[in-house]
Amino acid sequence: MYFEDEEICSEEEEKQLYYQESLLNHFELQPNPADRFTLVVIDQNFTMPSELVLLDLSGSELNRFKTNGFNPLIISCNGFSAGLYLCRLFYIDGSFETLKLNIVR
Repeated sequence: MYFEDEEICSEEEEKQLYYQESLLNHFELQPNPADRFTLVVIDQNFTMPSELVLLDLSGSELNRFKTNGFNPLIISCNGFSAGLYLCRLFYIDGSFETLKLNIVR
């Protein structure tokens, strides 16, 4: 990585920074734990998301939501029992990230 023809980090350091960045989640659930709803807030500085899938812990799909990535997505917790669920956000490049959602009553 260079800044005005001056190397600020080596290629190996740049790869390490990219790896560390890729380990970060680029969305969050607010609130979490949730009782009535949760907001899916997406980092707009990352790859454009296409959809979010709500899964139970066995991996069964419970719901699917389309998202434009610009507006927070509201997920209602009504109809779901208390417990842990998975929110998997898929990006247009085929990658995805997963966060746990804790629904409480």
